Amino acid sequence: MSDELTAQAAEILQRPYRWELIPWTEPPNVGWSASIVEFPGCLAEGATASEAIDNLRKAAEDWLWCVLNAGQSVPEPSWDAPTDE
Repeated sequence: MSDELTAQAAEILQRPYRWELIPWTEPPNVGWSASIVEFPGCLAEGATASEAIDNLRKAAEDWLWCVLNAGQSVPEPSWDAPTDE
């Protein structure tokens, strides 16, 4: 990934995108899945919630690189982050 696209991806991931974390509780499928709602097909899994989130951050960086490299537009966040007002 180029330094410029890496920086763009990092900046974009600071926006208030909706990250979803879902537990799997039915054996033998115990673990977590994670996604960013606004990024179609951007999914990750992990044995723990923390691992799923770490994997999702890496997947989101790759997803953004593909979108940016193709010259496509990145979806805007679908909700506003809470403020301290």
